[in-house]
Amino acid sequence: MTELERALVEFLPRQRWFAGKGRTVVETRVEASVSLRTPLPSLSLMVVEVAFADGGQDRYAVPVGHDRGPEARQLATSDPEAVILETRGARAGIFYDMVADERLGAVFLDLIDKAETVQELRFHKLPEWSDSLRGPGRPLAAEQSNTSLVFSDRLILKLFRRLQPGVNPELEVTRALVGAGFKACAPPLGWVEGLGSTLAILQPYFAGSVEGWKLATDRATDHLRAGAAADNFTGEARELGVLTAEMHAALAAALPVVAAAEPDLGAHFRLLGQLSQLAVTVPELAPYRHGIESVHAEAQAAGEPRYLQRIHGDYHLGQVLRSDQDWVVIDWEGEPARSLEERRRLASPLRDVAGMLRSFDYAASYPLLLGEHAGAEPPAGDGTAWVEANRAAFLDAYVGRAADGGWLPASYDLELRTYELDKAVYEVMYEARHRPGWVGIPLGGIRRLLGS
Repeated sequence: MTELERALVEFLPRQRWFAGKGRTVVETRVEASVSLRTPLPSLSLMVVEVAFADGGQDRYAVPVGHDRGPEARQLATSDPEAVILETRGARAGIFYDMVADERLGAVFLDLIDKAETVQELRFHKLPEWSDSLRGPGRPLAAEQSNTSLVFSDRLILKLFRRLQPGVNPELEVTRALVGAGFKACAPPLGWVEGLGSTLAILQPYFAGSVEGWKLATDRATDHLRAGAAADNFTGEARELGVLTAEMHAALAAALPVVAAAEPDLGAHFRLLGQLSQLAVTVPELAPYRHGIESVHAEAQAAGEPRYLQRIHGDYHLGQVLRSDQDWVVIDWEGEPARSLEERRRLASPLRDVAGMLRSFDYAASYPLLLGEHAGAEPPAGDGTAWVEANRAAFLDAYVGRAADGGWLPASYDLELRTYELDKAVYEVMYEARHRPGWVGIPLGGIRRLLGS
């Protein structure tokens, strides 16, 4: 390994977007390095192959800046976590993750604007972007699996970190939705591809918007702490239900559907096996195991063909923005931990519905566990009334709009309940591993779904 590759062995596991947490990195190899800017600070887009001790491999995109002198020393002092390698001697300097240097983001904008081809990389620009905006790109702090740079609160450039072969669904799906006339998403304005993957996408930035999660948890807090009515978010939940149905209608119009698929028995048995193991490792789940299995058995016995289409795939309150009194859906990648093949797989739109319904549970529980008013007087209730009001508003609106589309099965309530239970079981597994104090949230959802 080169000196830089050895440094990447230490650097990559520290990054929030690194998906191999808990796995031992034994080697990194720079598969490709494309120079995008030569003068200092220089910029190269590197694709790095990571080898793990368990035999697995991943590929990551790492845009690497290089600089020397006072500005390099200042960057190393102000953001040491961004430094990959510091060199010594007459040509002492630093190699660092580009996002720490606001000067370098504009390089991507320039290349997209000119629709350049640089070695193996192709920069694409759509006619919808006629703006010649330049300037520094500030990183968004909240992201986990990727990195985004915002330019003048008008454009956002999402850099995909963990790379998989093929077109990223963020690009594929948003292009298809815009073509189908769906307005409630951020249309692609340009993108970068090469080396077998989508590397970045440029989209409008919704300045001044509020994340659905923030809006919902604030309203839940008002209900629990200040005595606001339990229906203080139902208007927004109802609009969100209509939008979700319109999203599914647009996806069905733009991308393939299967009107009558056979039930996936393999997935059914895999879930039951996972449930058996989880009931052992999380004893609190054990009392509900047979109830969950009974619901699944009932759904399988119904034998109703499944309607399948492309869906959002990771749908919850954190994936919607409230902008100018309208909802906008963001982050169309699906679950980043899954392969692109899995994320493109057709599924029931009710899986998205289940994800949003589970999100209401979390929004109501968040103020009780960690919210802004943690440490204040105990709340007057447990949030059940707030959850039920918003579930009903969202679901009634969704069903009312979806009924016109013909994709809801006759027993949609039973199918939806199985998907909600699937999601809650996954949440139990996640919380038990990462946030044991939160495991009561999905367990409470399971109790309600089983009528306990």
